[in-house]
Amino acid sequence: MSSISSIVVTGLLGIVMAVALIVATRPAVRPDKPGIVALLCLFLAMALGQGALCAMPGWHFLWPCAAAAAMLTFVVITRAFGRVDMMAFIIHADFGMKGATLKGLESEIIAGVLSLSLILVSVMFLHNLWNTGPWLFWLAAGLLVAVNPLVQFAVRRLFVPAVTSDLTSQLVAPGPLTRPDVLPDIMIIYLEGTDRRFFDQAVFGDAIAPLMELEQHGISFTNITQIAGTGWSLAGMVATQTGVPVLPRGLQTRNNLKGVAAFMPGLIGLGDILATHDYAMEYVVGGDPRFAGIDAFYRTHGNMVQIGLAEQSAMHDADQVDAAMIDWILDDQMTFASARLRHDALITDASPYLMVIETIGPHGKLGYLPRRASPTGRGIKTRDTRAVLRCTTEEAAWFIRDAKAARQAARRTRPLRIVLMSDHLSHNGATPPVAPRFRDRNTVVFLGDGTGINDKPGAMIDVFPTMLHWLGFAQGDVVAGLGRSLLAPIPTLVEDRGVAVLDSMLTADAALAARVWAADPGIPLPHAPTALDNGPPLT
Repeated sequence: MSSISSIVVTGLLGIVMAVALIVATRPAVRPDKPGIVALLCLFLAMALGQGALCAMPGWHFLWPCAAAAAMLTFVVITRAFGRVDMMAFIIHADFGMKGATLKGLESEIIAGVLSLSLILVSVMFLHNLWNTGPWLFWLAAGLLVAVNPLVQFAVRRLFVPAVTSDLTSQLVAPGPLTRPDVLPDIMIIYLEGTDRRFFDQAVFGDAIAPLMELEQHGISFTNITQIAGTGWSLAGMVATQTGVPVLPRGLQTRNNLKGVAAFMPGLIGLGDILATHDYAMEYVVGGDPRFAGIDAFYRTHGNMVQIGLAEQSAMHDADQVDAAMIDWILDDQMTFASARLRHDALITDASPYLMVIETIGPHGKLGYLPRRASPTGRGIKTRDTRAVLRCTTEEAAWFIRDAKAARQAARRTRPLRIVLMSDHLSHNGATPPVAPRFRDRNTVVFLGDGTGINDKPGAMIDVFPTMLHWLGFAQGDVVAGLGRSLLAPIPTLVEDRGVAVLDSMLTADAALAARVWAADPGIPLPHAPTALDNGPPLT
């Protein structure tokens, strides 16, 4: 083989490795076209090599193979979620992944396996071509360790200057609490991953037209970012109902959080406050509420009635349930149908109610399309994000319409207050880029009292005190946990610290984590004692 051919083959293999590394470490890069380029270069290199490339390597080749194997999991995670959110991964592992499968990650797994395999094959071919000895294998192993997303995350944490956290002093009980003149009925609808990127009509057209129509009749908070500990469904619900992110329990996170009996029991959340007013409270979800400890959260804070997969299955015909089942969860069509039945029961009682509904819809790269929009008449997974978004937002809008009509027919006199929000930013890392004002912002819309746009910078922890303020359960400079009301002039932590600094504090503050998980965290009152603390019950 001539020296010119060897140089050409080396260049081609270099292209293969470069493309494979980009696909493995840059989740925004779609693997299809780069993959075709890499494969063509590999085949051309093999043709030019004329058999000189193919020989069994020595045992030193195990070093890069081991490094690639260690990297594969985090390549799949990074490509699936778009960015490394270690807090989310830790918490999901701690609570267990009951009901979760690898379905929906097939393309990420294939991309990871193929990209790392191309790197290994190229290294082996270069070794055979130039008879390099074991040093090339050691170099390749070192490179794979260096670009491992987990190692990069750890290095950033190691070399970024330490930030002194004062968040424990910022943690306060909700207040100042008051009693509304008339206790409102409350609905909170979590639209899975439906963040504000989908409001960019230049990119997504009218995919969420029903939600945009609702937004015109309420208060829309357009600058709600995502901070550490709020990037998955449970964490989004905890943050928006307690004002605190979900933080690990120190070094014993795995043992203590799995099957936890009491979820951050020392905090005062929305359910705790509403329980003092004798609210009937229900949580409706298409999956098993025990997933990720969600059941423990709602049991601990307000002891809500939980309507999950098992309860919904008993509410509908077996054939309907079978058609609505997508892997381990019911489609949003059935979840809202169940919510209608439960709402009809709630409005027959004179007591005020809180109904929390969690959807699944645009969960990630593969969304959950309801039966009514599926070509098969069964709920399916699909990459048609626009179709899933349209269905989920339509189901939410129709439910709100029907709930209002049912209340009117029942002559329900209490005011109705509705909160529509994404539980976290979309987990679909393959969505097209959107305008900056829509990027990395959660959806939060309040319906029932007031209209307009509120662009005060905040995070999901600020939704809780804002809800208390808006609903009439608190007045003035309302604070709760680490959150600050977006309707008050007081600055939020995002305004004060910025997201990057706040994340550094949250991910390194063991004292804060211990405090929020304590049965008696000793959280100070922000103002004078209220009826929740030492006075008569609020009724």
